[in-house]
Amino acid sequence: MPTGITASIYKDEPTTMRQFILRCARSMGPLGRFKEEAMDWEIPRQIEADSSYYNERLAEAERDLSQLEALSERGVEAASKMHYKKERDEAESYNTKRDTLRVRYENLLEQVLAWGYVEELGGLKRFALEQLTDSIRNDCDGGDMTVKELPPQEWYENKLADLRQDIEYSMEEIEKEKRRVVGINRWLKVLHENLKVTG
Repeated sequence: MPTGITASIYKDEPTTMRQFILRCARSMGPLGRFKEEAMDWEIPRQIEADSSYYNERLAEAERDLSQLEALSERGVEAASKMHYKKERDEAESYNTKRDTLRVRYENLLEQVLAWGYVEELGGLKRFALEQLTDSIRNDCDGGDMTVKELPPQEWYENKLADLRQDIEYSMEEIEKEKRRVVGINRWLKVLHENLKVTG
């Protein structure tokens, strides 16, 4: 059975060494981010850094930090109370959804346990039970999600630290992406130059 890379050869479609090597290159480390592209996707000679996610995250954290730093003492109190209420509501919603999910899993588990299973089906019942018990353990165990209301000043200091950490992390990731792209572009240049000479 051919792979996606060798499918054209298997189908007896004309495939040059250059086409084949470029298809292989798509699955290599430097181009791994493009492996989902169509097989006839033309590998570029160079790529641009894509830091859009971290640029947006950075801008949001900088905006939130600026707004937080501008708050008065009363503003900090109001914001911390609003944050606590939002987190408490999210925790209650999560706990309710988790409890409802547990009931659905357990209802099906009871049905599978009672199933008049025949041995000719091999390990199907055991597999079904494993799926349900693993899902119950992974999705439903661990207790209730709880939220602790912090004093406003402690909440404020924690939030400042979190936003500053988000800013630092986003800036580091933007720089990492730039360095990755330099390495990928160097690799692409060598790849294209080498294929010019050999194919």
